[in-house]
Amino acid sequence: MKIDLHTHSTAGSPCSIQTVEELVEEAADCLDAVCLTDHGSTAGAERALRISKELRFPVFIGVEAWCDEGHFLVFSTGRLPTGGPFSLQEVAEIGRADEPVIIPAPTYRNGGGEDTAGIVRRNRDLFAAIEVYNGNCGKFDIINILRLADELGLPGVGCSDSHGSGTVGVYYTEFEDEITSVEELIRAIKAGRCKPAGWSL
Repeated sequence: MKIDLHTHSTAGSPCSIQTVEELVEEAADCLDAVCLTDHGSTAGAERALRISKELRFPVFIGVEAWCDEGHFLVFSTGRLPTGGPFSLQEVAEIGRADEPVIIPAPTYRNGGGEDTAGIVRRNRDLFAAIEVYNGNCGKFDIINILRLADELGLPGVGCSDSHGSGTVGVYYTEFEDEITSVEELIRAIKAGRCKPAGWSL
């Protein structure tokens, strides 16, 4: 099952140039499901879930949490860290009772990221996976992330980090199981029953 875990819409991400409707409709043409992960916001969730029902196409809601240490994808069956900025420890505490999935996203960009990589190393136990393919990262960034994931023994996921038309699903995560809920998504990521993939690989 092909799922893009990291996308943005104008409903909750000012840097995005695609509406929730455009995002979900495009995802439905090339994927089996999509996750809406706006920057510290779930403002587009209601619209996304309505369209999901209309198209009979799964949409799962998470956030890209804005932290002092960087950006992290968060999926939870309970509360999500909206607003911010937070510390990474605060993000972990917000959903601790619901055992959320936290994924560094992205760790490197434009050749930088040694400090961010250090943060990931020091907090490795907080993470269920690491975003190894990101549509806004270059080749050498991705090589560095793959090395980091291997060093830490973390499973990798693929994400488009889509902000506009034509980018949804450039990278995605392939799941071994059918995913029908956020609960199943979390369980599969924690079990490592997934792998990064992409149309351009």
